Amino acid sequence: YYPSGAGGDVQFAVGFLGGVVWNINDMVTVGASYNSKRAFETFSFNAVDLNPTDPSFGFPRELSVKLELPAVLAGGVSATPLPDLLMAADVRYLFYEDAVGFAATSPVVQPAGSVGGLGWENALVVAVGAQYRLSEAVYLRAGYNDADNPTPDDLAAINVGTSSLVEKHLSIGFGWRPARRFEVAASYTRGIEASRTGMSDVGILDGVSITNTQSEHTFAVQVTLGSRGL
Repeated sequence: YYPSGAGGDVQFAVGFLGGVVWNINDMVTVGASYNSKRAFETFSFNAVDLNPTDPSFGFPRELSVKLELPAVLAGGVSATPLPDLLMAADVRYLFYEDAVGFAATSPVVQPAGSVGGLGWENALVVAVGAQYRLSEAVYLRAGYNDADNPTPDDLAAINVGTSSLVEKHLSIGFGWRPARRFEVAASYTRGIEASRTGMSDVGILDGVSITNTQSEHTFAVQVTLGSRGL
């Protein structure tokens, strides 16, 4: 019996980020960074006991979840082969297997039916992008990234609803900078459809084939004002 959590919770996490940037010459810049694992305080949600065999059936109960965001190791390079053309590429490695909530436990599904972790595997993400300056005020942008799917086939059932399936994204956009410290940027990202199929061993779904399919459409608008970086 799986109760629904009511409301939401906000918790803080602590971590650190460090990196280096090296301007090789006027055309090429390289960089690397490391973002540590970030551990949140315990998330808590109000619920009701839905198990009719429990003495506390129908009474309030509290659900709790421990969660960590994975450490990320990244490196990248940017180049300006033409005065109006900026090109960039980066590689990121996400350490899901060491992050509570994402890492698999043994067993993944606990005896009482709860999930100890999503069972995600470490993932590599490769991204490339370019920006072309049409004029002093208008910029065109495009990008592509390809990521490992961190969810194993045999854990498809417990990963229904997670946003990890889409592996490839295409993006286009533009920026309008009418003044030095003001910019409006807009973009559209298409997450190419992906799917994952596996046999479930969870509760009443034991032995059932589960297929998760997902695609994405994302529109974004960003306004930047007063930044010294512009």
